[in-house]
Amino acid sequence: MAGGFGKLTELTPFFPSDWSLAYGRIIDGRVEVVDRLGSGGLFAMASVTKLFSAVAFHVAIEEEVLKPAEAILSNGATVAEILSHSSGLRADVIGPGDRNIPIRDPGVRRVYSNVGFDLLGSLLSGASGMDFGEYLTEAVLRPIRADSARLDPSTFPEAGPTGAAAGLWGTVSDLVALVGALISGPPLAEVSRVSLSTPHHPEIPGVLPGYGLMDPCPWGQGAEVRGNKSPHWTGTRNSPQTFGHFGRSGSFLWIDPVNQVFAGSLSSTAFGPWAVSLWPRLSDAILDHCGV
Repeated sequence: MAGGFGKLTELTPFFPSDWSLAYGRIIDGRVEVVDRLGSGGLFAMASVTKLFSAVAFHVAIEEEVLKPAEAILSNGATVAEILSHSSGLRADVIGPGDRNIPIRDPGVRRVYSNVGFDLLGSLLSGASGMDFGEYLTEAVLRPIRADSARLDPSTFPEAGPTGAAAGLWGTVSDLVALVGALISGPPLAEVSRVSLSTPHHPEIPGVLPGYGLMDPCPWGQGAEVRGNKSPHWTGTRNSPQTFGHFGRSGSFLWIDPVNQVFAGSLSSTAFGPWAVSLWPRLSDAILDHCGV
């Protein structure tokens, strides 16, 4: 374990600017932080937001505000397919009025879609009578005590007006709070946690942003699942069951349920070659330090 920490301290200078990192173990369903490194400041989470939003959508499913198997798009795609980026929606809004127009059949290809999460944010607002940010706060952020997290949809306006796809700011402490929700709850029941982190349409191919075509490209109803993707932003020693998300702001969160380890990081420098090079090595060093 000492060697693992030595590797970590050797790698942290490769963060290009302000950054924050927290990692630790999962013991009997409890989160045990091993260490926090870097700044304790507030960072844009970008698409790591989708993990928080997915928890909100699954709470809404449990409350029967949303129905996972109900067809809500013209091609028959369901909430579950939108959550798993298999609905046939495009990646981003191209022009006015095209947000909910599918470009292919559901369940045949993984197309990572900000449009889909923003559409779900709008649907949830309409069905609940609450602004999406208000629902997210009441259903997720307050119960898990993500005390610094706040939604600002203007951060990445191209990801949609609700902020459900990429609008959160927060600290690594907020990421740690989310880990607890994703492994043992509350606010989610076990069936929701399993759906969020288990591949939906597990056999379909797709493009992992920043990494290229993956066949298959497993994704749960909210979280990306590592599977056997290569190259990948997690470590070579992470199990195939590892799930999480990364964001273009230079953010990531992964949970490895087999090795019982988690890690989350935020950065002030956008995702790029530095992250492609650093994150897998960092993840392997974290696993080493945690005794894997």
